[in-house]
Amino acid sequence: MPKEIPQYVQRRLSKKGFASSLRLLQLMRAEGSETQRGAAKTLGISFGTCSLHFKKLESFGLIHRADVQDKVGGSGPSPVVWEIAWQKNGFLLVLFRTSLVEVVLVDFSGSVHFRKQENISRLKTGKSLLARLERLVGEALGVSKKIKCVIRHALVAVPGIMDKETSTVIQFVHLPAVNGIDFAGWINTRFDLPCNGVPTGEVLYYGESSCFPSETRVMAVTWDMGIGMVAGVDGQIISSPRKLFLSEFGHLRVRPNGRLCYCGRKGCLEAYAGGHAILDMLDDPAIQTLDALVDAIRAGHASALKMLRDAARLIGESLTWPLQVTGTEKLLIGGQFRELFPHFRDELEKGLSSLFATDEIRKMDIAPLEDSQELFTRGAFEMVCRCFFSPAE
Repeated sequence: MPKEIPQYVQRRLSKKGFASSLRLLQLMRAEGSETQRGAAKTLGISFGTCSLHFKKLESFGLIHRADVQDKVGGSGPSPVVWEIAWQKNGFLLVLFRTSLVEVVLVDFSGSVHFRKQENISRLKTGKSLLARLERLVGEALGVSKKIKCVIRHALVAVPGIMDKETSTVIQFVHLPAVNGIDFAGWINTRFDLPCNGVPTGEVLYYGESSCFPSETRVMAVTWDMGIGMVAGVDGQIISSPRKLFLSEFGHLRVRPNGRLCYCGRKGCLEAYAGGHAILDMLDDPAIQTLDALVDAIRAGHASALKMLRDAARLIGESLTWPLQVTGTEKLLIGGQFRELFPHFRDELEKGLSSLFATDEIRKMDIAPLEDSQELFTRGAFEMVCRCFFSPAE
């Protein structure tokens, strides 16, 4: 439990919580450890004010005394070295994927202490999903209490379209019953945890981009029941809903007055190339799910394979201008269809060739996105760290 903050500290640093001491916390995260005198010099504040910030962060249990430096000359006590209490503070991650939800408890150092996932494809209502989620989060909170790790922030990642202001799910094609739910708001209300909601694509970007030099311009396209896209460079997403609408790539119009999309508009890319549309156009009673579609293509189902390849070519054509706008150098294909990458790569490149020369396509280094649990968790951890340590970004 946090220590009681002395009244004189509260009077001097009166902002709610530890917000007024955030610069010091950011510095200690960057440097690993600090002395009060060293931090005061770096932050350009008086030693007395810096000492108050240390007391405040210590009272919240965010930092602790780690060591004592050897004194070099002079009089007085030896300098105390402080560091963040990495194992005693953590984050809660709620990660939705195609047909799964996963709840992860991870401490400030990135170590995972709880991980559990469940299949949600058979759930019919938002109420049943929230009941399932409440149980999983409750288990994670039980573990955090047992190991004495205080959860400081939570992050919910949802595939599909989210409201830009409230994080309410607008369209989750895999499980339409959850449309209209604000998962971040629900966690905040139900468990009294600060929480941010983000699209899954952003989590994938941060996880995958960690494998490349920071200056590499990376675009990740998620292709399964729907189609999403995210692009970024230097750890900054340049295709977020608050900056560019490229994140709604699947709902950009590719045909005038075309097929009706489940979003209510006509001619969207997803109405022709999304897994939902392919299943609808294939109209095969034996192939009713994305898993069945993938298996059928692997088994050589001619009609399904043709539809997949036609869809890949259309996606390639549709990507030509977003790739130019973002200056992408590395194009990654994720989602469930990434498993069929060898079956459609040539058609994807054929679509790109409508505007790009062969050598330009080759330089993009197109590849299937590594869809590992580790990378996905790493991306979510990076995002929740930004939400907590750098909320203004």
